[in-house]
Amino acid sequence: MGTNSTFDRRTAITASQAVAIVSPRDAYESPRALYQEKVALHPVYIDAEGQESDPSVPDHLWMGNAIEPILGRRAGQKLGMEFVHQRETVRHAKYPHVAASPDFLSANGEFGLETKNPIHGDQYGPPGPAESAMIPTRNIVQVYQNMAVFDRPWYLGVWAEGSLR
Repeated sequence: MGTNSTFDRRTAITASQAVAIVSPRDAYESPRALYQEKVALHPVYIDAEGQESDPSVPDHLWMGNAIEPILGRRAGQKLGMEFVHQRETVRHAKYPHVAASPDFLSANGEFGLETKNPIHGDQYGPPGPAESAMIPTRNIVQVYQNMAVFDRPWYLGVWAEGSLR
């Protein structure tokens, strides 16, 4: 997840935040916390590289962001394509209050990729065909919003139980 320093997250609902509205039970933040961030009651920390750097972010989320480049490279190898790590939040062309900061876009511009490094890989179901996967609502909402903002198909790569699926 990249966030450029010129993008004010208070002015849009990003793909990772949308689940707080659509399915609060599955969200990492409550609708109230999201509201507080949007009206500047909750601080957003930006580090020297223009990335969100909130010291209260749980370690597993911080680690997930840190290993994104590795997961993207491996997903590209498995899918036979190159993915470019993104560091920018983009608004929807028609609905500027909707935004997304994707993990990766394919080098050919045809696909997007969201990567996850969950604490408990079993929440995604057993390894096997994609049809048998159980995908948490928070990930479905995030991927759908990414597809809406970027108008392209999306992959979801999950590092679980020692493999990328």
